[in-house]
Amino acid sequence: MKFAMDRTKRGKVKKFAANATVIHFFFNARGEEIEKTTIGMYRSLLHQLLQTLPDLQEVLDTAESSLLTEELYFPWELRLLQKLFKRAIRKLGQRQISCFIDALDECAEEEVREMVKFFEELGQLAVKKGFKLYTCFSSRHYPHISIRNGLRLTLESQDGHEKDLEEYIRNKLETETKKQTEDLTDQILRKASGVFMWVVLVIDILNKEIQRGRMFAVKSRLEALPAGLSDLFEDILTRDNENMEDLLLSIQWILFSKRPLKSEEYYFALLSGLHSPETLGKWDSEEITVDSMERFVNWAPISKIKVTTD
Repeated sequence: MKFAMDRTKRGKVKKFAANATVIHFFFNARGEEIEKTTIGMYRSLLHQLLQTLPDLQEVLDTAESSLLTEELYFPWELRLLQKLFKRAIRKLGQRQISCFIDALDECAEEEVREMVKFFEELGQLAVKKGFKLYTCFSSRHYPHISIRNGLRLTLESQDGHEKDLEEYIRNKLETETKKQTEDLTDQILRKASGVFMWVVLVIDILNKEIQRGRMFAVKSRLEALPAGLSDLFEDILTRDNENMEDLLLSIQWILFSKRPLKSEEYYFALLSGLHSPETLGKWDSEEITVDSMERFVNWAPISKIKVTTD
């Protein structure tokens, strides 16, 4: 999606004018509330639109939106945001707007369905009134979101997708010989059915076997892995039966945190549940370093958690 958006901004897409206004929103299920809701999306799109095209700011000069100045913490209601956005779009004239909305699967399903319906109505209005509004959505296959009018592209069905997968596998597999790479690449491609995330997870599993000197077990390990992505996730999460309580605690802290945790927050959050209070004390940074905390994050029972940087 970012690639498509950048090309549109640079005027590389023939259908779009070089001076087209591009607005975007990428849902993030791990972020703050504003990053994973349609209210946050409308606020962001409106801000970009009104900042880029200042003359559209007159849509704020209405009876309803005058309420915005009456209360410092005025609640941004969904209907108000939709109404303001529609009014701004109506005033485009001959100007062109390209709107990119990514990762629909990282927002609540009902919110997404309502949002898609709203944009369908906007699209019909654009056709009727003759203004230029182009909208591009992207999502994983689940949940399935139906769009009545539009061009649907399935990434894994596009030319070059399998070649990209093959190149990724060859670059990431830590095999020792060319024959090993060739054999495993063919098997992984057949079983992946074009699903990139499945390939990423499986490569990680197979590389761990290779790093342990268990090249003899790699093929059988690959054969034993489920072909479906959901089944693979289940297999990964339930394989280590000895540490299920630790894994459950880890998942709870990740899922129920209002924002992504820092390494040290995650470290002490887990310790508070894994050990008795008597064993916990004030953090001594010389005894427990940030590096050791990050190694703890990659500890076997919870190794599916990754440390990232902005």
